[in-house]
Amino acid sequence: MSRSTSSVLIAIALGLGVSLVLQHQAGTRLSTEILALRSEVAQLAEQLPSLQKDRARIPVAEVQPAAAPLPENQLAELTRLRADLGQLRDRLAQLELAWTAMSNHLASATGANEPFIYPDSKRKKDYAFGGYAAPQSALESLLWAMTQSDAKTFKASLAPEMASAFAPQFQDLPEGVMPGGFKNGAMYQASGYRVVEETALSNEETRLKVFLEGKPKIAVKLVFKKIGDEWKWARNE
Repeated sequence: MSRSTSSVLIAIALGLGVSLVLQHQAGTRLSTEILALRSEVAQLAEQLPSLQKDRARIPVAEVQPAAAPLPENQLAELTRLRADLGQLRDRLAQLELAWTAMSNHLASATGANEPFIYPDSKRKKDYAFGGYAAPQSALESLLWAMTQSDAKTFKASLAPEMASAFAPQFQDLPEGVMPGGFKNGAMYQASGYRVVEETALSNEETRLKVFLEGKPKIAVKLVFKKIGDEWKWARNE
C-alpha cells in the first residue's frame, strides 16, 4: 500500500471517529435537555391542581356575573401555567423523537456489538413500514413504529384487544407520544429479528415465532389477527 493511500485511509478513519464522537456529544446534550424538560413538566403539573383547588373553593356566588370576578392574578397564573405545560409537553415530544432518530443513527453507524445468531436476520436499521397485507409485513411495520417512536403507526398496528391493553399507558399523553417505558421492552431493544416459524391458527389468526437478536436473545410468539384485509397484533402466547 502506498504512503498516499495509507494517508487517505487514516484520514477517513479519523473523520468517521470525529463524526461519531460529535454525534455522541450531541446525544448527551439532547438527553440532558429531555431530563430538564421532564422536570419542568412535573413541576408545572404539580402546581396546576393547587390552583384549581383554590379556584374551586371560591363560593359560587363570587363567580356570578353580578358578583366580584375571580382575582385576575390567579386566573392569569393558571392560564400561564396551562400554556407553559402544553408547550413543554410538545417540546418534550419533539426531543424524544429526535433522540430516538439519533440513537438509531448511532446504532447503524457503529454496528451490532454481537454477531447475530441468524446471519439472515432483519437488522434494526433496515426496518421499514411494510403495511398490513400479511402477518410478517405487519410485524415489521409494528417493530418499525416502535423504533421510530411513531405512536400513530404503533396504534394502527394493534387489534382491538391489544389496543385496549395499551390504552392506560397512552392515557393523558399528548397525541403522537409513546409511553416512556416501552423502550425497556425486548422488542424495542432488539438489534434485529428473524421469523423462525409461522403457524396458521385459523383463517383469521396466525402465530409468528420471532427470535429477537442482540441483548434480549429470546424467542417470542406473537399472534396476528386479520381484520378486514389487514393483519394486526392481537396478543402474545
